Amino acid sequence: LRALAAEKPKAVMILPVDAAAVKDDIAALKQAGIIVIGLDASLNDGTCDTVVYCDQKKIGAQAGGLHASALQSE
Repeated sequence: LRALAAEKPKAVMILPVDAAAVKDDIAALKQAGIIVIGLDASLNDGTCDTVVYCDQKKIGAQAGGLHASALQSE
């Protein structure tokens, strides 16, 4: 992430394995004027400029319900 800051991209999307480990690097990107888009709920604390994610458990439950409903209707 530090190397990216030197390249001055307009925006960066981040999907971290360990969000806490990259918070300082994300702050440096933002200070350099780079838009930071988080792709994980763990970054939904103001760390990034915006966060885009979905609730994987909710999607799984909806998919399971759809399959169960389809099996019951046959």
